[in-house]
Amino acid sequence: MKRAAKASPIANQRRGSFLVETTISLFVLVAIAIVLMDASFNILRPRTWTMKTNLVDAYLSQEVALMNSLDFDDIAAGSDTSGVTTGWGAGTTSTAVLANAVVLNGTPMGKMPGFTAGPNNGRDYTATVYRVRIIPQVSGTTIVNSATAADFEQDAAGQALSLADTGVNCYELQTHVVYTVGNDTYVKTRSVIRSQ
Repeated sequence: MKRAAKASPIANQRRGSFLVETTISLFVLVAIAIVLMDASFNILRPRTWTMKTNLVDAYLSQEVALMNSLDFDDIAAGSDTSGVTTGWGAGTTSTAVLANAVVLNGTPMGKMPGFTAGPNNGRDYTATVYRVRIIPQVSGTTIVNSATAADFEQDAAGQALSLADTGVNCYELQTHVVYTVGNDTYVKTRSVIRSQ
């Protein structure tokens, strides 16, 4: 009869140490992966801010072009008759401007990069748009909107000249875009003064 081979204590030590070494190696690899992932997110955060800001700037460029090309009758009426939603509200003075604004929630600014290939790639990036129409006016001896009508002087009777007296119709159109990047909220504004 043959005797069973006796396991040597050195072989048992090697098996146990292999398990410990493997566990330590996996732990080190996971720690390195977490550090690298955090570093990649730190690199992507400014990139995301830059992309979203550029999308908002591009949208505001379109708004400025639209403000410059609007028909003057539509601006005066406070609405648009061309079939496109381009109203700037019925604001009359610079007081409580945003109270009279046209608010467009969920307005698409553009598309952020997506994770799939194809024509429908990308994620919509939206923001809130406030469109405001300000009518520079002078009322009696009080300049209602001093920022845009400060150059008008009073006549001999002490009455301030109004824009209507000069035959000039003037409107200031403003677009305010409120957008978020991460947990921060930003506002960008463009304005155009139209006169006739």
